[in-house]
Amino acid sequence: VTITRWAKRLGEGHPEWFGIRKISKKYAREVLHYAPELCKKLEDFFSTVHAFVPEWETVNGLATHLGVDPKTVQRKVVRFKDRVENPMRLQKDASGRIRTHLSPELISFIKADLRKDEG
Repeated sequence: VTITRWAKRLGEGHPEWFGIRKISKKYAREVLHYAPELCKKLEDFFSTVHAFVPEWETVNGLATHLGVDPKTVQRKVVRFKDRVENPMRLQKDASGRIRTHLSPELISFIKADLRKDEG
């Protein structure tokens, strides 16, 4: 499912990258095939995905952890992301799904700003 979902995203606008091929004359089975260009894009994309590191959190995970609305965290991300060299990255979460995670440095800015808002 993950490869199919990312193939659709990366192949958007290139219908020629997707093809249906019959693999059995006897049973008329058809399977989806990807063009070499799309396979290369998928390979490049998945090579950039980082392994799970618990210090990096998703917007929703951080919001739950801090007890605030995810929209509040998202507003803070937009506000502070330019102050951090690598504010976000694609990373697998604890269940292995690929999600955008916030860096510990960006999380520190967000937490400090929320404390300031409280006081």
